[in-house]
Amino acid sequence: MVIDFIDMTPVRHQREVENRLREAVRLDRARVQIGRISRFGLLEMSRQRLSPSLAEASHHICPRCSGTGVVRDNESLALSVLRLIEEEALKDNTSQVLAVVPVSIASYLLNEKRRSVNHIERCQEVKITIVPNSDMETPHFEVIRVRDGEEQNLLSYLLPKKLEAMKEAESREPAEAEIAPKKIEQPALQGFASPTQSAPAPTPAPKAKAPVAEEPKQVEKPGIISRIILRLRVYSALKKR
Repeated sequence: MVIDFIDMTPVRHQREVENRLREAVRLDRARVQIGRISRFGLLEMSRQRLSPSLAEASHHICPRCSGTGVVRDNESLALSVLRLIEEEALKDNTSQVLAVVPVSIASYLLNEKRRSVNHIERCQEVKITIVPNSDMETPHFEVIRVRDGEEQNLLSYLLPKKLEAMKEAESREPAEAEIAPKKIEQPALQGFASPTQSAPAPTPAPKAKAPVAEEPKQVEKPGIISRIILRLRVYSALKKR
């Protein structure tokens, strides 16, 4: 927000106004930023938004234009649908292409662009079905590719109701999956009963004792007297020889 204070030239008066504003917004729960008065007499201030604006609270986004405010004209939208039909027909294993469009778009494709539709069918060998839906408005449309083997013998004017039923079923599947209780996993072998007593734990084998090295016996040394007697015996033996 910008406030214009005309002809407030004294700086003292400007500071008084700024201080008075800051005191007035001090009790506000929202965050308020106040600038200083410029030399042109302009004061800028901003306030934090705590709740949605009145327009957001009382209005909703337009379901047709998605809030943009503009939609494509019928001719441009019809050409876009025709390009998508051709892209789907070019894919491999395509048997049929269904286009559910508003009445005005279907009228344009089936009359002004009939040759283009026939050319795609003839070149790609694909059946193209354009179904007008009175409940659909521009720029909404649906282009569905049907593969080989997935064809259904259904009348064309019943396709919109069939698609709506499929969408409702897809939207319900996630909700039902969340509510459904989880299945308890069962063992693969149901015929074998588990033993009532647990198997005894294996006892560890006794470890072999490592051989203990025997300490060498200490040889007793002869005393002095025994050594003297031994020497005398040796001496007498030598003397006899």
